[in-house]
Amino acid sequence: SLARLFLLVSIAVSLIFPLFHFTAENRIVPSIGSLIPTSWLPEVVVLSDGAHQVKETHINFDVWLLTQVIYAVGAAIMLVLFIIRLFRLFRRIYTTPSYPVEKFTILESPQDEQASFSFFNFIFIGNASELSEHERSLIIDHERVHAQRLHSFDVLLTNFLGVIFWFNPVVKIYKKTLIHLHEYEADARTVKYHDVNDYCSLLAKVALLSADIRLANHFSNSL
Repeated sequence: SLARLFLLVSIAVSLIFPLFHFTAENRIVPSIGSLIPTSWLPEVVVLSDGAHQVKETHINFDVWLLTQVIYAVGAAIMLVLFIIRLFRLFRRIYTTPSYPVEKFTILESPQDEQASFSFFNFIFIGNASELSEHERSLIIDHERVHAQRLHSFDVLLTNFLGVIFWFNPVVKIYKKTLIHLHEYEADARTVKYHDVNDYCSLLAKVALLSADIRLANHFSNSL
């Protein structure tokens, strides 16, 4: 959709734009470095005669070094969480019984109470024993849209950006907005070929289920 394209392009522009350097004779917006000192304690200089002279410069406490350490720690924590989620997702995929449907891999776990989700061409149907054959077909059609439109790429992209820009709340807003757009698109394309009442009934049936797979597109996320 155009809204999804706009969000993806805006992400690309926001990443590329800082690489350009603009100069002007009169700086309208001052840089952060010109406003924040690199340190806060005065420098003490010992002269040749043993006297002490205090200079009005500050070098003993590096504010930027502290900022870099805080950023690195935050990014490292987010990266570990990202890797753990990927590991859980792939372990889930390769330990669940599966069967092929066209170019997709359908995974069903009758005893699993997790909600249905998709990750690229892998479609997981949670709590399959509680669903009829028709309901499974509806879920597969819904998740097929996610796979065909590469919605999982958007989810991975925003999660990866969340590692690099963990301090920026806009990344979370982008992720939430993209997920909503994914569900709008999947719902709209699915109901073209199915009865709307049946589809809404299925949404209501699985709405209370929740999946702890944060890198996937969840059927229960539909608004």
